[in-house]
Amino acid sequence: MPPRPRRAPGRSGPSNAAGPTTATAGAQVTVCAALCALAAATGVVRVLASEHGDALEPVLRSFELLLLREIGLLPGLDVQTMTFAPLQPDTRYTLVPEGGLRAASAADRAGLPGRQWQALQRGLDDAASYTATLRACAPVAAELKPQLRALLQYHCGSPTLRTRQLMIDLQSL
Repeated sequence: MPPRPRRAPGRSGPSNAAGPTTATAGAQVTVCAALCALAAATGVVRVLASEHGDALEPVLRSFELLLLREIGLLPGLDVQTMTFAPLQPDTRYTLVPEGGLRAASAADRAGLPGRQWQALQRGLDDAASYTATLRACAPVAAELKPQLRALLQYHCGSPTLRTRQLMIDLQSL
């Protein structure tokens, strides 16, 4: 399977506090369809329903990465988003909602070395992307969590995410 095209990060439309616009409602339907298809294809729901608590974080991070990629909101993880400069293996980078992947500053709480971001991108590009991404996420799931949550919250317009509860609710369908 060829790698998926990448899009630069950015809002897909203006936020509407009074309610979703037609475009926003369409995007929400697309995201829900992507969620259901991805959850079924990856078996995430089975893991969430099991008693394997130690596997939960990497599974959720993998799912979040794949979801963001599928809906076109994940930038390439092997280059700096704004400059397309290649990542240096030992330099720390952070994923930020409005800027994509960039060199981490002293003020950034979360970040990963370039080699970890590159491993995540290779996992996403692999023909068996869920398994490969899960393997790449396992050692860095805790560091990925705040970065992916910030990106998801930015694009969803929600201050609170309940990914685990969403997956449990999907299981009951």
